[in-house]
Amino acid sequence: GVAAAADAAARALSGADAAAPPSEPLDIGWGAFGRWTVRNRAGVMAAAAVLAFVVSPASLETKFTSSPQAIFPNGFPSMDFARELIDSYGEGRIWPYYLMLDANEGETVFSDEFFDAAGDFLRDVNASLASHQVAVQSVMGLMYLNGEYVRWTELQAMLQ
Repeated sequence: GVAAAADAAARALSGADAAAPPSEPLDIGWGAFGRWTVRNRAGVMAAAAVLAFVVSPASLETKFTSSPQAIFPNGFPSMDFARELIDSYGEGRIWPYYLMLDANEGETVFSDEFFDAAGDFLRDVNASLASHQVAVQSVMGLMYLNGEYVRWTELQAMLQ
């Protein structure tokens, strides 16, 4: 192709032996890696399967976080600005806190007992925060409607 013709022209101008084969470029980088993976696809697939087998149990334990603090590194300009907002207004106003309540084994979250326990828990959290002079803006959840506690059976009746 064009590269071979250019190489031949350079050899002719430099006085190099025209009968010598053209020099091959050094084969490194992504192209070489791609060719290697195609030649060794069975080994690559086996390595990927082993890696997936090793990593997947850990990924099942991964928890969701909506906190930008977990995403942006310290020193990131946006995070520095967010730190200033947090220092001025409090972290709960900038990033609200979320509590995930789970039912005991063999029980369901869709029951008056769970709603009562969750409502008591949230009232205790609010009382504890108030005792530390931390104002709670709002409490939201299935058991609260317009800030008022609602039992599961009442909520279910409203939804019918």
